[in-house]
Amino acid sequence: MTNTLPKQGVRARERNALERISSLEGDLSGLMTGVQSAISELEKRILGASEVIDAVVNIIGQEVVEAAVLTARDQRAATAATQAKEGLEKALAAGQVVPADKIEENSIIVGVECDKDGAVLKPGYIQLSMQGVKPEFREKMLGQAAGFKFDTVDGNTFTVNAVYAPVPPKTEPEVPVLTPEVVQP
Repeated sequence: MTNTLPKQGVRARERNALERISSLEGDLSGLMTGVQSAISELEKRILGASEVIDAVVNIIGQEVVEAAVLTARDQRAATAATQAKEGLEKALAAGQVVPADKIEENSIIVGVECDKDGAVLKPGYIQLSMQGVKPEFREKMLGQAAGFKFDTVDGNTFTVNAVYAPVPPKTEPEVPVLTPEVVQP
């Protein structure tokens, strides 16, 4: 089979392709410059905010600011725990999860963390998916039931209070499509 394309057409397309590549390289360079400029602007803003924060801390006092930050963190953690608990209750009511006897790979765990003295750490409710648990803890937890306790890296104790399993979504059985038969006389 012979090539029927004229040579000028091939050369024109090569030039066109090279021009587009050159244009893309220029666009990439401009994009990189824009990104670098945006990062530089963000760094300036962060530095300015840091200076303002340092000034406020110096005026109000380190202890007062730290107490306010801890209070805000505790409130966010309590809100997140409440939302997680409500979400689990809704999932239970909807039949999307059910209580389980043992922890499996796809389990949802509810527990509490206590310090070395046995005091419950805030927010007092921890809900997590086994898929998000670090491998070293996952190995300890798999096959265990509610009531299982283990030491965390901080020297605290985590107690599993409840285990839930997700219910697989029901799939509708496939209904064959019926087509009318054509009857020939």
